[in-house]
Amino acid sequence: MAPKPTLVVITGAQAVGKMTVGQALSRRTGMPLFFNHQIIDVVTPYFAFGTPQFDRIVEGFWDHLLESAAETAPGLIVTWAWRFNEPEDAKRVQEMTAPFAEHGRICVAELYAPLEVRLQRNLTENRRAHKQLGWATEDALRELSERYEYRSGGRLPLDLPHFELDVTELSPETASARIAEAFQLPSQVDEVAS
Repeated sequence: MAPKPTLVVITGAQAVGKMTVGQALSRRTGMPLFFNHQIIDVVTPYFAFGTPQFDRIVEGFWDHLLESAAETAPGLIVTWAWRFNEPEDAKRVQEMTAPFAEHGRICVAELYAPLEVRLQRNLTENRRAHKQLGWATEDALRELSERYEYRSGGRLPLDLPHFELDVTELSPETASARIAEAFQLPSQVDEVAS
């Protein structure tokens, strides 16, 4: 019997390292990574962020991606900036992940680091190479941090396996190893060694 497909949702505030940790987790597990900016950056040249047209396209893409992955892929890693003080975010996460809830399992890795650390990470070459970040000014990141709560406080609004990780001083490789261990994810390293 084939193992159930696994969806790993990496969440946290802007520039905490979701994509970078996801890249390391993808290398470790062999599971592909889809980070949120891959669709945001495609749509924003045509429709402004947050407009009804933008939301319809982005939400439709996410729904189709996760539905297809739950049916055909052994696993998928995604990133999402879950705003825990916005009830519609929990509803949206539940809608998006429903195919994995039905066909497999969902794991939530919540990353956090202080704002000053995230402001430094916002300038990294890896982040700049993979995302359109004209919007990601220091003022914008400060404003988002004041307006939204990106920490769950240890309690997700959905009943899902959940692992919180302070990544302030962790390398992406160490963070990915801890996530893989917490959720007992397969390791390509183990398979190669066997």
